[in-house]
Amino acid sequence: MVRTREPSNSSPIYPHRHLFEKRPCLNEQRIARTALHSLVRWEGWLGSNVLRKGRLLANVAPVILRQRFAPVLSLAHFSLAIFGIFRLLNRENWLKQDVKFDGPCSGDWIVVLPQNRFPAMLLQASHRVQAEPLGQPDTYRKSTTCWSVEQFRLPAPIFQCWHVIILGLLFATFCSSSWGQAPATWNGATSGYWHDASRWSTAVVPDADTQTIFNTLGSYSVSWNNDSSAGDLIITNNRFNDMAFVAATGRTHVANGDTILNQAILNVGIYYPESPIPKFQLESRGSAIVDDYSHITLENADWNISSNLLVGVNTSSFRSGRINVLNGSTLHSETAQISSYADEFSSRVIVAGIGSAFEVDGGLTVGTSGTFGQAHLQIQSEATLRTGSASLAGRGTIVYIDGQSVWENNGNLDVGTSDSHVNILIGAASGNALVRSTGLTTIHPGFQGGSNVSVENNSRFEFGEMSRASFGQVSVDATSRVQGDVIFTGNNTLSSINTSLNIVTPYLNEVRVANNGNLSGSGQYGFGLKNERSGELRTLGNETVRFGGSTENLNAGRILNFGGLVEFESYLVNTGTINGRGIFVGRGGWENQGSMGFSGTTDVVGSVFNGDGKLIVTSGGATTTFYDRVINYGDIKTSANSHTVFFDFVNGSSFSGEGHAYFEGGFSPGFSPGVAVLGGNLTLGSSNDLLIEVGGTNYGQFDKMLVAGDLNLDGTLSIALWDDFELGYGMSFLIADVAGTRFGTFQGLGEGSLVGNFSGHDLFITYGAGGNGQGIALFTAVPEPSGFLLVGLGCTILLRRSRRKASAIQCR
Repeated sequence: MVRTREPSNSSPIYPHRHLFEKRPCLNEQRIARTALHSLVRWEGWLGSNVLRKGRLLANVAPVILRQRFAPVLSLAHFSLAIFGIFRLLNRENWLKQDVKFDGPCSGDWIVVLPQNRFPAMLLQASHRVQAEPLGQPDTYRKSTTCWSVEQFRLPAPIFQCWHVIILGLLFATFCSSSWGQAPATWNGATSGYWHDASRWSTAVVPDADTQTIFNTLGSYSVSWNNDSSAGDLIITNNRFNDMAFVAATGRTHVANGDTILNQAILNVGIYYPESPIPKFQLESRGSAIVDDYSHITLENADWNISSNLLVGVNTSSFRSGRINVLNGSTLHSETAQISSYADEFSSRVIVAGIGSAFEVDGGLTVGTSGTFGQAHLQIQSEATLRTGSASLAGRGTIVYIDGQSVWENNGNLDVGTSDSHVNILIGAASGNALVRSTGLTTIHPGFQGGSNVSVENNSRFEFGEMSRASFGQVSVDATSRVQGDVIFTGNNTLSSINTSLNIVTPYLNEVRVANNGNLSGSGQYGFGLKNERSGELRTLGNETVRFGGSTENLNAGRILNFGGLVEFESYLVNTGTINGRGIFVGRGGWENQGSMGFSGTTDVVGSVFNGDGKLIVTSGGATTTFYDRVINYGDIKTSANSHTVFFDFVNGSSFSGEGHAYFEGGFSPGFSPGVAVLGGNLTLGSSNDLLIEVGGTNYGQFDKMLVAGDLNLDGTLSIALWDDFELGYGMSFLIADVAGTRFGTFQGLGEGSLVGNFSGHDLFITYGAGGNGQGIALFTAVPEPSGFLLVGLGCTILLRRSRRKASAIQCR
């Protein structure tokens, strides 16, 4: 048991020096030690030894346990105490001196615990030390605490003379000033500088771990400098409907603990246009509570909260709080909750002004379910709200996004509950607002007509996904737009979906139907399509389906066309399957990252990009016609007895199958340059232009066709030098190796004709190259000129450029 005894005499002034006493083992003598220049007097005889050196302590005051443990400081105290052991064991530090102790306390054991950063020591006497009054007691002491700790006496045979020091070391480590400290309370001055010690109840400026309290009625101005700091920052007043008002200017204030406002007003970072000052930085390394009618205004200031922000969420009656973030200020927290306990005391957070922002890394909760718990959140005048996710509840909770402001929500958005109604008003006043939520948005029907989202005055609401019922709670005026995926399941006709979306068709062009079931029917619709993995779009022979959305269409499921028309106004990405026959129109183009297969007569309108390793196949004796540009990084297969026709320019390397491929609009093997493999017959039609790129003499450095069947030649030939390559004497390039039979020649180019001249070198053509003499080769002359080189002078030479500064010649 530890008992405390208060002195019989005290005054408002306590000593700034201290004294401790130790009893050594030698000769059972009493030893005393004083700090240098101590104000406590010693008189009388103690024995043969008195400690003279090794002074560790000074400026000691009574201990007050702190509110949090500081292990780092305790470790430092431990090190200092070890240093003290070696100093005490130094026998040279002992002298003879007569000393008498007139102290404020008496007892068998005396412990004085310091408030400064040095370890405490243990006082031991062989008999009781009597307290005798000093000549001027009021001058030298104030409330010194003495503890009787006789039960801690350790066996001398074991510890010998070290036992006193070890016990002192334990007290120093766990009960020193690094572990306990008084709160610092602002003392009521009408104005003052944070670093003015006279403004604080402790007469000491708060350090990094001190709880700081403003709890006096009135209006106070505090100037915080960039090195000011405190543990908990508490602004409070327990008198109902009275406020403690603090206006803070300066640069930086750090609260290592929580920031708590209770019936208080705090204005920080006030901006003076005539004399601008740096932004005020308020950092709360714990939670922040703005409660019980408290207000905080940030103006030209940033407030960073490491944990939770709670605004008016105390469970006691009639709680509310308000925060204003103005003129380029930022409020940041890990999570945040805004609510109030009663309808008539609604909590509010207002963010306004260019550059002003409210940022919540995790979840934002506005309002709570039930009758109470309403709140208002206003983002206006070009301000920004950023949240990880958001949940809105309560009866009467309103979120305003207005005046060119933006809400970026990077998760789910939950609006209302079954017993609440919440309104999100986007652009209700001045307009031009944007709300973008990437996750699932759920709008509950709930109480009194349920919750709703209103989009007005040239504003936008972009949601990730939303159910059919939730989308019915969204209203959009003629100037505004919505964008996102509306989820449908089960069997649906397109006409019923168009009706149930409940918005005039022209305003759906950025909305997609997210189909998780079976979708069928005929007609023209203003929305796009996102066909999920479990979704299927089916069109019959007499049906026409047009999706008019302006956003990208996606197909991860199946699109089946049984002879009808399927049309998409915008780009379509296929990661599933597209099968059938009939007409497929993609005015924005087709990207195949899955598979496309056609049987019967099929027309594909729109440019086609066939991804690496992906397949487009025509089978069953069918004919597929591509009317626009085709880029083939995968394989376009034409099965036996089938035909694939290309009416625009084609790049690609793999055209497999035993069927017949027709190039009528232009063809270039590979990709700058490359080798194209054709598994069946090849026809280069009369309107085709074959582009051959030459970048070297080795395989793969110039374009080449490997034709497994017959080759039918017509059209024109163009040559492009690639990557600054230059022709030389005696070069040859086999551009077509034909396993079957070649028929025809290029227009205007007979056997041995001059194709063109490049850097002073003539390039010629021959049709008798390759393994069976049916291939096509280009070659340059040997150094000695010969008569046949004059053949083909009637060719028309046209300069062309490739993608890398290459000149080309076209001969007809």
